[in-house]
Amino acid sequence: MLRKVILFLSIITVISDGLANGLPEEEKKKACDMVITPSGVEERSAFDYPGNVSVITREDIENSNAKYVYELLRQEPGIVVRDWTHAAKTVSVDMRGFGETARNNVLILVDGRRINEIDMSEADWAQMPLEAVDRVEILRGGGSVLYGDNASAGTINIITRKGEGGPSVKAGYETGSYRYHNYFARVQGSHDLLTWNFLGKRDKTDGYRLNGDYDGYDFMGNVVMKPEDYLRLDLSGGYHKDWYGLPGGLTRSEIDQIGRRGSTTPNDRAKTEGGFLKISPKILLDLLGAGHVLDLDFWGRKRRNNSSFPSQWGQPRRGSQIDSIGGSARYLLNNFFGDVGNKLIVGADFFSAKNRLRTERNVPGFTEQLHITKETFGIFVNDKLELFENFVFSGGFRQEWAEYNFVQWDPVTRHIIKTPKQGAFDLGGEFKYSEKGAIYSRFSRSYRYPATDEYYSTFSGTFNPDLKHQVADTWEIGVKEHSFDLLSVDADFFFMDLDNEIYYDPVTFTNSNYSRTQRKGVEVKLKSKIKKIADLFFSYTFTNAYFAGGSFAGNTVPQVPRHKIIWGITSKPFSWLILNFFSEYVSSQYHISDIGNQRSKLESYMNCSGKITFLYRGFEIFFGANNIFDQQYSEYSSVWGIDFYPAPGRNYEFGISYKFYKF
Repeated sequence: MLRKVILFLSIITVISDGLANGLPEEEKKKACDMVITPSGVEERSAFDYPGNVSVITREDIENSNAKYVYELLRQEPGIVVRDWTHAAKTVSVDMRGFGETARNNVLILVDGRRINEIDMSEADWAQMPLEAVDRVEILRGGGSVLYGDNASAGTINIITRKGEGGPSVKAGYETGSYRYHNYFARVQGSHDLLTWNFLGKRDKTDGYRLNGDYDGYDFMGNVVMKPEDYLRLDLSGGYHKDWYGLPGGLTRSEIDQIGRRGSTTPNDRAKTEGGFLKISPKILLDLLGAGHVLDLDFWGRKRRNNSSFPSQWGQPRRGSQIDSIGGSARYLLNNFFGDVGNKLIVGADFFSAKNRLRTERNVPGFTEQLHITKETFGIFVNDKLELFENFVFSGGFRQEWAEYNFVQWDPVTRHIIKTPKQGAFDLGGEFKYSEKGAIYSRFSRSYRYPATDEYYSTFSGTFNPDLKHQVADTWEIGVKEHSFDLLSVDADFFFMDLDNEIYYDPVTFTNSNYSRTQRKGVEVKLKSKIKKIADLFFSYTFTNAYFAGGSFAGNTVPQVPRHKIIWGITSKPFSWLILNFFSEYVSSQYHISDIGNQRSKLESYMNCSGKITFLYRGFEIFFGANNIFDQQYSEYSSVWGIDFYPAPGRNYEFGISYKFYKF
């Protein structure tokens, strides 16, 4: 791995030397709908990329009834959100039907920095305050060429707010059902060559269920410096700490006995503490009629989690400390050959994470310790050609190497190394038949390596050396039609063919590879604008995820609903009033681990929410209601038991904030 890091630093040196000469000039952003995630560089809009890309804008965020970032994703086709405790700590975001392993097949980024854990735990959505988010970019389909591991089903990039306009302070307070309280304050602004944005927040709730409480603190900030026209330096960092309960699942008989809000694990607790620091210098030059950009990223993150499970006899206390660092160097050449526009990206990235695990069992003097290290290094190239403003072609390739080190002692000592490697490629084409209309087709190969505890079970202490990484080939065809305000349409069809998909085998109680699985589906999103005072939206998703061949051939992948329907309306009849209504329907699905499809399904559910916002001279006051019709449902269930995780009933929220200008 050392020689790969040396190669990475050498690439940075060579590129920097090549950019040392020339005249500086920075390109400015041209539109509010600019996207970064699909091609790794700034694009004018999602129309400039041959694929299924959508953006949740700042306006969408402000109009929504969401308290957390992951709740914004419920309005998107092709995405199913499952929340076990409804406090942002145990959340699964599933794209294109991966069910139980969704956490490892969807890559989550914050300003390009990956927040997926190396083990099987979910990305910690509680560490990303909604108040810090400017927009969310979603790329459906394989994204491994630019981002590597975990980007099999899609990539979600959360873009944080930067300072803008004159200096200002915004402070707010929200309250609601289950003794929910949220206090926050944000300071932001810009002056000459400097912008800044800082946020402090406390978020707490008793939760819907017994032992479902949460109490967390967040401090985040970023500074952008532009000392010269050709140089930009982004600095960002954050700190998070929380305490929360783990109410666990309930069987039907337990729900009948103690109710939906009860818990059989009232003393199971956990806490998390973590922070990150990110430095991103960027050099922008015009040289010989072409634009040159050197974009660097270096970041580090620490995360500690401690949990106590008195209800479990075997492993009552567990501790985990994950320290990770990462970096990337990207060189962009932006030029024209006559009428042909060309954007070429060449880059390299590395990632290293070490997880220190400690488990104290109910055996006198017995403590298990395990250190796991995962390192990856990848090089990639991606090119996009724009022909005569009507045709767009994009293609790229990546090669990545990984290394896992497992070191265990107490009660035994062992050292195991795994070194998988994989290539990925991407090819797409788009025809723009009008300024706001296009059809496209795309093929991508993506992959994901096993999570550390898929290789090595911390519960049983067993190691599976034969576990392979999975590879996915995805075909897509779609249309984007935004030519009319009255109706815009985004629709696509996808087919995904996977080799060696990693799944948990409930028969052998181990993580295994299934030789072949497939997924196909349709994602449709419609929007209509009525005289600039109301936006109506509707989306439909059909997903068929199934085992192809083998002993479970034809069976449906568990925890994957066939149908999802979303509809709603956002209206601004007056400059001081915003009305929002949102409805989500998710069809029935098999329980987690029911790969034999032998049990009754988790029932379908529909959730409706609404929000009224008043605006007046810097004040924002809102009233919101969730699960308006008080539906009784669960978003997650396990075949063992069968255990359900009941969702909250009807609940309410109220909030007020005020923005002070130019203090």
